[in-house]
Amino acid sequence: MEIKMYGRILTGGGRFYTYLGPLFAAIGQRQEQYNWLITDFEGGFPLEECVRLNRRNLRERYAWIDGGTLTRLAGQGNAQWSWGVFSGFDRSVTLKQALEYDLPWADGNPGFWKNPVSVQHPLAQMEIVAWDNACTILISRDQKAVCEFAAAFPDSMDLERYNEAEAAPDQSAAYEAWLRRNEER
Repeated sequence: MEIKMYGRILTGGGRFYTYLGPLFAAIGQRQEQYNWLITDFEGGFPLEECVRLNRRNLRERYAWIDGGTLTRLAGQGNAQWSWGVFSGFDRSVTLKQALEYDLPWADGNPGFWKNPVSVQHPLAQMEIVAWDNACTILISRDQKAVCEFAAAFPDSMDLERYNEAEAAPDQSAAYEAWLRRNEER
């Protein structure tokens, strides 16, 4: 039996692009009930520094942090995440179990732009994605969390409808075209 996923994308207007405090408020502080696997990240100081220090060695490309600690660290600064995948797991899931699967990633991942929407990690309940300072994506098994996010950010769009309307956009090509248009000014 396939479990339905729900998704929203917040793009345009340049506000709240992956500042965790407003995002956590928008999902009713549900982040506190999960353990978080943080992967493919850039930005978000001072939390990024803590996440980097939380790694066991420099070759690891992830951090594992509980929701309470994540909440506390996110509240210490108002830093924006440029890139990153925050995968929320029930507390019963261990790091060892989570690492049995491929690590979630953001940069260049075409999976966000395909329907039906889905979190990348099969054991995760929720995924928050910082996408190149351009948008924030929320995908969750929890429909209520996604509805609360939509109410907090009324300019966000249903991710499946966005994908249908945009016909799987190539974000890098759009960015390159924007740079060429704006070079001439």
